[in-house]
Order: sequence, then C-alpha cells, then structure tokens
Amino acid sequence: MMCKICPEHKVRSSSYNVTMVIDEDKGEIVSCQCLDCAASAGGCKHAVAFLMWTKRRTEEPSCTEVECFWKKPRLSRVGTTLKYVTVEQLCKQALQCEAKTSLCTEFLHEGRKRKITNCELLRFQPDFKHSDVRQFSFHNFLMQASDKLNNNVEKVLGSLQIHL
Repeated sequence: MMCKICPEHKVRSSSYNVTMVIDEDKGEIVSCQCLDCAASAGGCKHAVAFLMWTKRRTEEPSCTEVECFWKKPRLSRVGTTLKYVTVEQLCKQALQCEAKTSLCTEFLHEGRKRKITNCELLRFQPDFKHSDVRQFSFHNFLMQASDKLNNNVEKVLGSLQIHL
C-alpha cells in the first residue's frame, strides 16, 4: 500500500510518501517506511501514522456488512416489524418553527413577493405551493390534507372527489 501524508506544520509543502508491504497470505505487515523523511531510518511519525490508520481501518466493518437502515423507506417495514402504516405516518409532520430573525422574515417575504418556487427555505413554509405538476400529486394532496382527514378513508375519498 502507498499513501501520501500531509506535513503537520507546513501544510502547503509536498506530502510525505509512505509505503507499506503486507503479506496477505499470513495477514502480516512486513515493512512500513517513509520515503521522503529524514527520520525514515527509524522513528518516523509518518510511517507510524499510516500504520495506525491502517490498523483502525481493518477493525471497522466493511460497507457491505453494515445495514444502511437510515435510507430504508417506512413502507418497506410493513409486514415485518409493522403491520400497517397510516396516512398520518406517511405524511410530513408540520414543522412549527417561526422565523426568529428579521433577516429570515425579510427573505421569506421577498421570496413570496417574487413567487419563487425553487428555494429550499420556502418549501418548508406552510403556505408553499409547487409551481409544476407536483402540486397535483397524490403525495402533495395527502401532505396538505392529512390534518383535516384524520386517517378516515371515507374523508380521503370524498375529498379526492371534490378536488377532481
């Protein structure tokens, strides 16, 4: 393995080249040495840093061993750990955050005045309307009507008939 280690104090100067020879059959490190350091004959901290970094990395599980639970959609758990998912659980919870600074309030006011629709900050405001076809999606309908429908299927269907 080879690496380049950034100098500790002179960050803009050239990096130190460090090589490590590993016997993969035995799982042993044969040698580790810095090629650019004056102390490379013994006691070079760059070689030790690379050695310790390699040791830490081998103790971590590989990326395929760790389950990426934070990216799983909520519906994927239905039938395993969840029996069902309600409309309320699918809906985005309304954030009750008030603009605390006058700069933020001024920005939101100016964004509404100019009818800006592609700003992330404005999307989280309760009066935000999409400008494209997304405003007609079922997801958007549920997000805006969830507090009025209270998980009642009859109300959802009735509200859909009214809007269509």
